[in-house]
Amino acid sequence: MGINPVSKFSQLINNNLPKIEPIVFDAAIAQKLCNRIDGIQLYAHSCSLIHNLTHGSLKPTDALEFAYQHEELKSTEIVQMLKEVDHPRINALFDFTNMINAYEQPLPALRIMVPYTRQVHLKGAKAIKEGKGYGQAGVVQGSVEDEMPYARMLYELLMLGETKPQVICFAMEQEVNYYSPAYRRADEGENPIIPFRKPSETPYNEADGERILLNERHWASNQVNFIKRLLAEMHWLATLYLEINKKEISQNGQQSCFSPF
Repeated sequence: MGINPVSKFSQLINNNLPKIEPIVFDAAIAQKLCNRIDGIQLYAHSCSLIHNLTHGSLKPTDALEFAYQHEELKSTEIVQMLKEVDHPRINALFDFTNMINAYEQPLPALRIMVPYTRQVHLKGAKAIKEGKGYGQAGVVQGSVEDEMPYARMLYELLMLGETKPQVICFAMEQEVNYYSPAYRRADEGENPIIPFRKPSETPYNEADGERILLNERHWASNQVNFIKRLLAEMHWLATLYLEINKKEISQNGQQSCFSPF
């Protein structure tokens, strides 16, 4: 019996979700996914397009100012600020883990920010219960410790935009051993005063500095390989669907796609 690409794809992108979310997968979606993966703008965190105005065909007007989802603000609050500013060049950067500290869940936070999201930080984390809130600990993305629904979030972000990608920068930000305490809590009222807390940090011990730096290089390479494998698997399943459903594809005038990975 052959592989069912729809079932396999559903299994892949529902990883780390509390319940299965159905996925519509037809020839048009499969082809769009192939195209988006072929043209993904994937960078190291330090090479965000924010300060790079001359990359490829991008013009200075393509560079964006942004509201960074950074632990203390909820997605609804970020969106409200963007609505009030109402400027086409001011948009949102969605971070894969920072909603934890704001007492939010990953997918609901992502879907609230969807209309404004143009850049993304990719990373892994696990939530740490702290009183009536949650902190986060940075872990290797895609490892057994990573609690984020990374495949589903990556897929939904890739598919934003009808005729061209809405997200212009996916930045890899592997932050292993990073620790960030809770900011927001279950019992806070509307528009609360957020109490001061110590900054988030990644511990560094000079005596162990050489080993830490070697680990950083290893973890960075690990993330690059993980993201490439994940994209390649998505691309393969989409291509397999197109091959199996050639009749539907030929009727719609669509072409098969080939993985760059």
